[in-house]
Amino acid sequence: MTDRVKKLDENREKSLKGIQNHVKDLVTRIKESEDKLKNEVEAMYKIKRKTTDADIEDVTTTISYINTNINLLHHLGKGNEATAMLSGNDVITALDDRIKAVPKTKPVNAEITFVKNNKHITSLQKDIGIVTQSRAGYLELRGSESMTLPTIDVKIIKTDECEIHANNIKATLTQPTGETIISQVEEEDNGDYTVIGRCTSAGICKVDVRVDGEPIKKSPMTIKVEKEGLLNTMKIDKDVQDVVKYGDDCLLVSCLDNAIHKYQQSGKYIGKVTLSVGVCVYSMFLMNNGNIAFSDDQNKCITLCTMNGEVVKSFGKGELTCPNGIYVDESSRVMYVTDNDNVAMLKKLKAANSLRK
Repeated sequence: MTDRVKKLDENREKSLKGIQNHVKDLVTRIKESEDKLKNEVEAMYKIKRKTTDADIEDVTTTISYINTNINLLHHLGKGNEATAMLSGNDVITALDDRIKAVPKTKPVNAEITFVKNNKHITSLQKDIGIVTQSRAGYLELRGSESMTLPTIDVKIIKTDECEIHANNIKATLTQPTGETIISQVEEEDNGDYTVIGRCTSAGICKVDVRVDGEPIKKSPMTIKVEKEGLLNTMKIDKDVQDVVKYGDDCLLVSCLDNAIHKYQQSGKYIGKVTLSVGVCVYSMFLMNNGNIAFSDDQNKCITLCTMNGEVVKSFGKGELTCPNGIYVDESSRVMYVTDNDNVAMLKKLKAANSLRK
């Protein structure tokens, strides 16, 4: 009991000190931002003021020169008329030249405006942090929904700054058999963690990660564990030549006849795409738009059809002798076909959009 009180007092002091240091850091950052903004205002002011003062000095000098010469003209007017006319013309010419020499400067923009960033103000008004009873809220469990035997590998991500050591994190792995074992937690270089465990059999396992006895975010996590190697064998009483995955749970199978057969991965037959009599489907390629390109062993060509069995176009008739394997590069619109001991390249595809039905 005494140790619990001691630990409680230590955590209280640590939290209060953490709040104090955080506020001090915020105040320091705000003061630095204040100084930076003030320096920017002063620098902007000095540039604008220097330019404005120079313009004022030029105008003042010009006005003084004009006033002096106007007084001179006035004085000449009181003297000899002929002398006044000659001298006056010289003064007027000098005035005209001086006025033309005045630089035509644009008025300096006197605006200096401070624009508040209210986003940070709103955030500070809302909160500057949280006080929690558990460190578990700072961690989140992340991993794939399915893995292969035997290793289970999931990540523990820090969603916020916190001081948690790997030995403070407890991870348990519940096997598909129901057996529960302790899993190893390793700290990574970036400060996150990895949970590593071994699963003994295929099925659904559960990973539970806790800190201070409380589950972290997204814990427990369920993972479908599968074994590597042969998962299932589908018995098809035909001469199977090729298989292509179509959608989430459909396999397209070619059997050297005029149909593309459809099966579920469980092996259940669900239908077929029927083609013209005389067609013999060998290899297949699934296009991005859902159409099927296949090598026709009977007609010695490549045919493109929809999933309704409608033929879009045929390629290579009279050019191929025994087309088998097929690959289509839709970006360059080139079709590659194995033809006996050759690889044929057919550049006859239209853009993918034009092949949609």
